[in-house]
Amino acid sequence: MICRTAYLSSASRNVGEADVADILSVSRRNNLAFGLTGMLMYHDGNFFQVLEGPADNVEACYERIASDPRHHNLIRLITREEEVRA
Repeated sequence: MICRTAYLSSASRNVGEADVADILSVSRRNNLAFGLTGMLMYHDGNFFQVLEGPADNVEACYERIASDPRHHNLIRLITREEEVRA
């Protein structure tokens, strides 16, 4: 089974293309090491992300994200087990 979680959050400051590129670069490296896949969207000061992978790794990643000062007001939309990745 694959764990899927999705959340919304608000940027703590103005986030530009360079900031998003940096987040994606670090995330891709870390996600590969922990068997995670997903999607990150940023628009008008808000993030939306979906993460999928082993449940423990998804939860550990979400906890790291929750402590990241670049955003706040996290709202977890779903967490559920799936048979396949989306």
